Amino acid sequence: MLQKKIAVFGTGPAGLAVGWAALRKNYRVRFFSKDFNKSVLNGCQYLHAEIPGIPDRYKVECCDINYRLVGTVDGYRRKVYGPEYDGTVSPMELSGIHKAWDIRATYNALWDLIIDSPYIDRITQADISHEWIAETWHYMMQGRYDMVISTIPAPALCNGKHAFTSRKIRAVGYELPAEQQNIMSEVVCDGTMDNSWYRQASVFGYRTIEWPGYEDVVHNKVVTVRKPVSHECTCYPDIIRLGRYGAWRKGILVHHVFQEAERIFQRW
Repeated sequence: MLQKKIAVFGTGPAGLAVGWAALRKNYRVRFFSKDFNKSVLNGCQYLHAEIPGIPDRYKVECCDINYRLVGTVDGYRRKVYGPEYDGTVSPMELSGIHKAWDIRATYNALWDLIIDSPYIDRITQADISHEWIAETWHYMMQGRYDMVISTIPAPALCNGKHAFTSRKIRAVGYELPAEQQNIMSEVVCDGTMDNSWYRQASVFGYRTIEWPGYEDVVHNKVVTVRKPVSHECTCYPDIIRLGRYGAWRKGILVHHVFQEAERIFQRW
């Protein structure tokens, strides 16, 4: 049987989760990425389920996280997504104590494991866009790859004629001093008008503060991030879109990407 070949757009945590699921099936994988650098992980990020198969030597930590809400769910929803959004938000699903795994350690481990794998064809630098796909599509698909999976932001694949809904937020993140890193991990969501921020977190020795996009935050480490909500794009239906940014839907986490990739490969 010929070895299946997968093309993956993006080398962020979602892209590497797809690649790892493919490598565990002994598929060959070729990544396409804008550059060869690891993605910077902003905001409150951790894994809600362990990515299997990572050797113990990488020491991916697991801990309990206390996820709590101050104020109301509706106040939090309006603060982050605006009055027109009536969907679910994280305090509705995550409140209380639950298990978490270190996403940054996992990402670093997958980076090392995947780059060193004999099944990786290579990482090709490409500024992926609708036009780039149009120019290379037939070359890529004519017997070269059995499947193409994109985890890059979905607007990059679009011809510009479809709507994408998102919310802008601002975030600051930094490593905690060593003496504070053993404090219990906690996420606090604020659904009140008392604070300008909507979420603060101390997770695996990393501190983050997040504000709605309309707040003018003055800080030398502040970054602006788009939180995907939904889209109407129908461009390139043969490309499978996975991940929060790839599928451009809220509520998709990295472990969901790995699990969905495994389901896709099992049905194949």
